Amino acid sequence: MRQWLKGLALFVAITCLVWVGVLWYWQATSRDMSPEDIALYLGLLPLVVFGLALLARWALRSAVASAVAKEAAAAQAPASGSPALPSAGQQERHAPFKLLASGLSCAAGHSAREVADALKEGAPRPAPDKALRDDEGLPVLCARIEPLDTAALQEAWDGVCAVAQADLQGAEAQPVAVDEAVQRALAALQAPLQQCLSQLAAWSERFAKPDADGPQAASAAVPAGLRVFTAWPTHWSPAERAVAQAWVKHCLKQDSADWLAPSQLRLMPSTQGGGVALWLEADRALRAAQREGLPEVVLLLSCQSDLSDARLGHLQREAALFTHTMPKAGVAAESAVALALADETWPELPDAAAAPVLLHRAAVIQRDKPIDAAGRVSAQVAEQVVQQAAAAAELPLAEVSALVSDADQHSPRGAELFSVLVSQLAQLDAAEDTLVAGTLWGRTGPTAPLMLVALAAHRAEMNQQPCLALSVDDSVARMALVLRPPAAAGAEPTKTAS
Repeated sequence: MRQWLKGLALFVAITCLVWVGVLWYWQATSRDMSPEDIALYLGLLPLVVFGLALLARWALRSAVASAVAKEAAAAQAPASGSPALPSAGQQERHAPFKLLASGLSCAAGHSAREVADALKEGAPRPAPDKALRDDEGLPVLCARIEPLDTAALQEAWDGVCAVAQADLQGAEAQPVAVDEAVQRALAALQAPLQQCLSQLAAWSERFAKPDADGPQAASAAVPAGLRVFTAWPTHWSPAERAVAQAWVKHCLKQDSADWLAPSQLRLMPSTQGGGVALWLEADRALRAAQREGLPEVVLLLSCQSDLSDARLGHLQREAALFTHTMPKAGVAAESAVALALADETWPELPDAAAAPVLLHRAAVIQRDKPIDAAGRVSAQVAEQVVQQAAAAAELPLAEVSALVSDADQHSPRGAELFSVLVSQLAQLDAAEDTLVAGTLWGRTGPTAPLMLVALAAHRAEMNQQPCLALSVDDSVARMALVLRPPAAAGAEPTKTAS
């Protein structure tokens, strides 16, 4: 009875629509209707349209039923026989990295542990700077690194600038012009880089060349290489980028000379596009080395600083500086980070207190418009990137125990993060299980996703449970990845194993 009433209602609706359309057309064209026209257009045409509607509904239901049957058959196929082996692409997609070493420096602390403790206490937050002023003469809200040792940078500055000028093939007698903010950023990078290299030195035997006179020389493993990738702020000039590359080369040779041969060190050209692009480039390099069977460690370096009059003036002209007139703009900050990654086959230290944290493949999606653009803020891309990161880790989102993000609380990024928490991670407590780092370390540009990885690795190691890192600092790019402590990863069999 109900189906008959639905069909009758559909027929009446179609008849009314056809009649209204036909009568309007006749009136608009002043058509002289004949009895044949009335019978054809007002009688037969509604029946034809009604029949076509029923036919289309039947075809749609048949297609849906066929698709459901195929899915059910595919789901039952593995149960009836032996499970299919995963393809090489699937294995590579789910294979994790190892975080061998990390170091960071920002206004909230000089290590992941210090930053995590600062986030729990909610301090130190960005504060009005004692020296820097905006266009109205008011103190600028800044996240300044205190203290910052620039002595080593000044001692090597002339030599670094000379190397940079040679790389630029410059013939000018004038030294390379570098903004004060660039100098502060490079000075901030020295400590994280030294910390990272000192941790890598524990694998000095893995980097050492085999003894040619020893009995195991013929079967000795190929010494590992260290490939270094860098990402500098997009507003740095070519000269400033060249100085940064020269400074990194100087620090690498000085701090790794005892355990790394120069032939095993490769400094790659700086990456264009920020921290997310740097991470993707490192991912490609590690996967390529793994496919070729080459032992290699990838070192990621980045730093930035907004603390100079020239840089602050540029930000204010672009309406990108947090002031009383621009309360949703970024907070001026400075930071530096170094991460050392290797594939999952990298050997563990026999006397180490804990094995390296495992990082699954990152998911990256671009927003259709910048987050700071006018209009409604959509969190759809952030939600999708979280779902894809969990799929890459083969981990249900309900099993994520913590979320670490570089969002803040004064811009649309905060609303984006809140939407992800409500829709995808409802099991997390917003106060206890979530770290919102952007509130303390400000807008950190290319270093944000890398520092986030170091912070999330610390959280996963402390909790001994999976942690999700979500980077929303960039105006367009969204990146997420799952980090697991080795004990948690070993306790659960991977789905790709046959």
